[in-house]
Parts: sequence; C-alpha cells; structure tokens
Amino acid sequence: MELGRKNKITDIRTDQGGDNAFLSITSIKHGIKVHYRTKGITIKKGSKIYRILGDLSEGDIVLFSCLLFPSPDRGILEDSLTEKGSLREPEFIVSFFNIRKK
Repeated sequence: MELGRKNKITDIRTDQGGDNAFLSITSIKHGIKVHYRTKGITIKKGSKIYRILGDLSEGDIVLFSCLLFPSPDRGILEDSLTEKGSLREPEFIVSFFNIRKK
C-alpha cells in the first residue's frame, strides 16, 4: 500500500541500544486522521528502512509504503481502544518497507 498526501512523521525513535526503531505516521484523508505505526513490530538496525530513517525527523512530510496486517474481526489490523476511535481516528499497525521525504 502506498500513501501520499499529508503524511507526517509523528514519532520516530530507537530503543536504548539503537538496535530497533519505531515509527508513527499520521495521514489526513477526507478530514479524518489515520495513524500508521509499528506497535510491536520493530525496524531492525541495518535494515533498508532503518537506514532511511536516519535521514528523517519528526514533522517531515513523507511518502511511504507499508504492509497492512489482516484481522479476523475487522479485516485489517486496527488498534483503537474503542469502536468510535476506529471510525474517527483509526490506528493501523503496519510494517513499513519504504519511506521518503515528499
């Protein structure tokens, strides 16, 4: 899946040893905020995406490609705590495989 409008990095960090990176991107589509993040899915040091993240910062506008995970009850793995949240501001758990500044 490739997305490309108003995608902003909202969180980019590594664990204490720098072995794993974590990333969150927020998109605005049709007035709805959609969050994509790596909750529970790490970006390993030395991987292509980890190296790309070294040139990015929170607030950067980006284009990205990611893998969405299936969910038996919702179709796509979505992590909002409430049904209302899943409709108004969904949070998708994804695996990023490409990202670049817009």
